Amino acid sequence: MLFRDWDPMGVNDLAPEDEYDNYIGSVYRMLATGTDVAKLSQHLRQLEITQMEKPTNDEHRRSVAERLLRLNISLAE
Repeated sequence: MLFRDWDPMGVNDLAPEDEYDNYIGSVYRMLATGTDVAKLSQHLRQLEITQMEKPTNDEHRRSVAERLLRLNISLAE
């Protein structure tokens, strides 16, 4: 989802699919600990600014955060 939907660098049609894999851990930890959409959106913004220097807009980040929060991340089968 980070590669397909978030993609702040706009590279999902050019780069390998693992382009944003370095950010999965921090996003997963937030999801696993019950974060809310505002905190997750802010985290995505921080990554955009500090890691990529390519901030997207608030609406896009919030939409991605909402979709991430709908994911079933449980490890139980």
